[in-house]
Formats: sequence, structure tokens, C-alpha cells
Amino acid sequence: MYGKTSESDGKYDAKRAGLRSRNWATVVYPESAPDGWMNYLAESGFEVLISPLHDRDEENGQPKKPHYHVLVMGTSPMTCDRFIELVTEPIGGVGQLQVHSAPRLLR
Repeated sequence: MYGKTSESDGKYDAKRAGLRSRNWATVVYPESAPDGWMNYLAESGFEVLISPLHDRDEENGQPKKPHYHVLVMGTSPMTCDRFIELVTEPIGGVGQLQVHSAPRLLR
């Protein structure tokens, strides 16, 4: 029937509430990352792209410390909290960015 919501509709809406994406990015500074963080990502089951170590980004006109950009591509959408739990915290990542277009990010 139209206009009525069921309990399952409420659960469906709650599951999809918030920020969800298949693609997420973070930054990793070598001095903050645990040993084996790249192996962790390789064994995680996610498709992962890791930039070369670089310091070409600028903040307030000053170069940033050397860091890696990490793009994680999942097979299904996950929330920001789930990305933090599965990726950012275990690898010592800094920040989370929802990526709408992986090809655009890689340019």
C-alpha cells in the first residue's frame, strides 16, 4: 500500500543513512604508518592505489611533509565510519575523502 512504511523500510533507510561510497581516499605519512601497512592493504580484499611518496602538495604556500595518497575502491558502498574502521585506523591514515570519480582523482 502506498504511504505506509514497514519496519523493514525503516531498517533499510537507517542502513543507508549518512555518507556512503564505494571509493574513499586518505593520506598516509610514513612516520605515522605502522610497519606493514602496504601489506595490510594488499591483503584487505579492496582494490587499492597508492601514490608514490611525494611532497609536492602545498599548504599555505609551504610544501607538505612527504606522504602517500591512498585510494581504496570497494565492491559495495560503505560508510565513512566503516572506512575509518577498516582502512584509516589500521594504516595510520589521516582524514577521509569520499571519492565520486576515481578516474578524476587520478589525473
